[in-house]
Amino acid sequence: MNDTAFEYMVRAIERIESDQLSGSHIEGIFGRVASEFEKRVRRYLRAALATCDLDYEKDLRKTISGHAFNRPTLGQCHATLREAASKSPSMAAICTPAGWALADFLTAIAEVNQAWVEVKHGNDVDPSLLLSRMKLLRTISPVIGEAVK
Repeated sequence: MNDTAFEYMVRAIERIESDQLSGSHIEGIFGRVASEFEKRVRRYLRAALATCDLDYEKDLRKTISGHAFNRPTLGQCHATLREAASKSPSMAAICTPAGWALADFLTAIAEVNQAWVEVKHGNDVDPSLLLSRMKLLRTISPVIGEAVK
């Protein structure tokens, strides 16, 4: 997530908490920030795989039943991170941001992804759930880049 999207999300959280935004507006905001988060996780995953010398096609694709790795979804990134961490202890250490346990980190990505899938498919999602996922994004987004040196 770039700095502009992150700042946008932080301001949106403040506006939601002060009852200035509601309903579909919250879904739109979440969609924008989740899309940016997905891009950030993609970059992070590519860097982590390269650092650990894991090849998606050779080492991971078959086990996760994934598609080609040109533009993975957030869900595919989550599955790839989970599988890569199980195959490589160095990957598990590298892909876990400071201050996070691997299981908590993967759960956070999965929770954001679950809400993101619902929003992308046009399903109604409770605004309080979207707010909680944006707060999770506010916590996890800054540390993702620090995990891959």
